[in-house]
Amino acid sequence: MDGETAPARSSLDEAWERRRLPPELLERARGAGVREAFLERMLFWDAPPERIEQEVRWTELLREGVIRARQVHAGDNDAFCELWANSPEAIGDWDVTIERGPDGFAQFELQERPVLNALFDRQQMVACVSFSNRVTVAAARRISVRYGQAMRVHRDHRRHGYGNWVRSIPWAIGLGRPSEVQYDFIRARNMAMEAWNRKHMPAVDAVPKRDDDVPGLPVTVQQYPARPASVPRGIRPARADDLEACAALINRTHAGRDLFRPYTAERLGDRLDPGWVLDRGPHPWRQPYALDDVLVIEQRGRVVACAGLWDRGRDVRERWRHRESGAERVVSATNLLDFGCARGAEEALAELIAALIGRTHDLGRTHLVAPLEGLPAVASLLESAAPQAETRYLQWRTESPAIKTPIYLDLVYW
Repeated sequence: MDGETAPARSSLDEAWERRRLPPELLERARGAGVREAFLERMLFWDAPPERIEQEVRWTELLREGVIRARQVHAGDNDAFCELWANSPEAIGDWDVTIERGPDGFAQFELQERPVLNALFDRQQMVACVSFSNRVTVAAARRISVRYGQAMRVHRDHRRHGYGNWVRSIPWAIGLGRPSEVQYDFIRARNMAMEAWNRKHMPAVDAVPKRDDDVPGLPVTVQQYPARPASVPRGIRPARADDLEACAALINRTHAGRDLFRPYTAERLGDRLDPGWVLDRGPHPWRQPYALDDVLVIEQRGRVVACAGLWDRGRDVRERWRHRESGAERVVSATNLLDFGCARGAEEALAELIAALIGRTHDLGRTHLVAPLEGLPAVASLLESAAPQAETRYLQWRTESPAIKTPIYLDLVYW
């Protein structure tokens, strides 16, 4: 009509036209309520039309009300544990089920800026994933990284694309916080996850390829079977006034390694005291890791080594079932955290770890996990404890700095 002005075209309209995408798909996306900023981001990353259509369909399902997506909260603890108990992974010839509880969220409470997201089919949690946004150092440069973990889909709700959906929700990636790179650790022989990655996450950079296992940079930990041990003289629980010395020992021991950010006494104190206190007894919401879980060893009145023990097995256990024979075994570990020693005090650190192997036995756990790949002198002193090695593979998801191993491995991200 004469005199009318054509409606202003948005940057999304123009980008959509440049990509020669179907205009009816854009109309459908807007009708479903997909955010335009999210659509622009998908175009920026050259998402194919099929991926955009999938996002539109997911949004439509959310609007229909059968499936709900949201961040989890403390009231979801039982549903979260139930999901994990029914989400086995195929690892080689074994089916591995991770059992979480009584505190299903204990591990994530120890991570930096964790975000846990889930899909619900009516009242049942059917899929979940977590992301932790960390600030660390890689290739001698301070960077923001996003650690991906805990993707699970209930065995009765697979083949619906829920795994890709729950990790792709627009607000899922750490509340939209920017990060330079995403990384995660993949279990050896987890070929189902590797096939999923090839389908949905093709941009895995700077990782060696192999035909017989998952790709990635190998990262190895030592698993020390639990056994009784006496506590040598000079070893005692850490106190608040030890934090500065402990931070300095940790920094000296791990300085220069990729994924290590230097400690301060304040940062270590915050990790060990989140600001709330509950009975350290059977209460499901007790603090998972605290100051009295850290041991130090003194020599001539000076702290020369420190090491912390997270009782992971209280809230996280692995049930392995051999697919052919039906044989089963249950793994419940403790994890070595926040450890370091003075120059020349490797023997003292080894004594501390041996004492923690004994504490692992007293807790009724199967073994202690220690990331000693970068400390061969300490590992050598503990050879009599008959450790077994476990290797997983570090994968980067986007362009990243040149990572090398051995890295600094914080076992709350394992």
